[in-house]
Amino acid sequence: MLNAPSKLIAGSSSFYAIVGDPIHLAKTPEIFNLRFLSKGIDAVFLPFHVSHEGLEGLFDFFRYSDNFKGMVVTMPYKSAVVRYIDRLTDTAAALQSVNVVCKEEKQLVGSMLDGQGMLRAIKRKNSDLFNHLADIKIGMLGSGNAASAIAQELFKHGAKNLFVFADKDNAEEARPMIQRLKPSLRNQHISVSAPQFCDILINATPLGMCDADTLPFSPDLIDKTQLIADVVTSPTAPLIQQAQSIGIDTVNGADMARSQSGLIADLFNLPELFD
Repeated sequence: MLNAPSKLIAGSSSFYAIVGDPIHLAKTPEIFNLRFLSKGIDAVFLPFHVSHEGLEGLFDFFRYSDNFKGMVVTMPYKSAVVRYIDRLTDTAAALQSVNVVCKEEKQLVGSMLDGQGMLRAIKRKNSDLFNHLADIKIGMLGSGNAASAIAQELFKHGAKNLFVFADKDNAEEARPMIQRLKPSLRNQHISVSAPQFCDILINATPLGMCDADTLPFSPDLIDKTQLIADVVTSPTAPLIQQAQSIGIDTVNGADMARSQSGLIADLFNLPELFD
């Protein structure tokens, strides 16, 4: 249980937001609000659980709210919000997805930091594996916004072989992601394949948000890997629990959120927040 706040939110307070559906598992408000309290910053980070129909009106509200400073965008809206953004960073434009929005004057500027957050978390967990990305096989389930951002960042850090797992009936779902990534590829290889042994396995899907969800990877693949990464923030996600039970290194969505918090704070012009 969190301690009672030392300062109440006042009329002078700035606010930040995280937008998604659902939103109850989001860790960003907790991470930032604890920092605001400890640093004595007159601000609050609020969760917004909003339906797709409410996005346009919500973004208009943010644009014209003078005490709104920025937001994080989570599932399932990372692509949907692009139409409401005035300017995109190069990475966000290439992937056509956004997970952080800053306000400059009345303009909303979108960035995509999911890839950097995941790679930072992997490096912190197992720096030796991170330093040998060019020499290992990496398997990933998912081909959406987070998956695309993670794949792009893997290639930036030297990864050579990435396998996007899909059965034959769903193989075409990964093609748009591969097409988006092609301009940034040099000597790297990305392909759609059935699940196979890899040194790193990444779940970039919502599987695991519910305790009843099945494992995204078979137990025999988990048993043979060196590190499991999962975008799901729940500590009870079946994949993370299975890997931890047999001593496999794990990175979950909360680790990913913490790892990109400093990057988000810099975009929000709060460099002192995570110094």
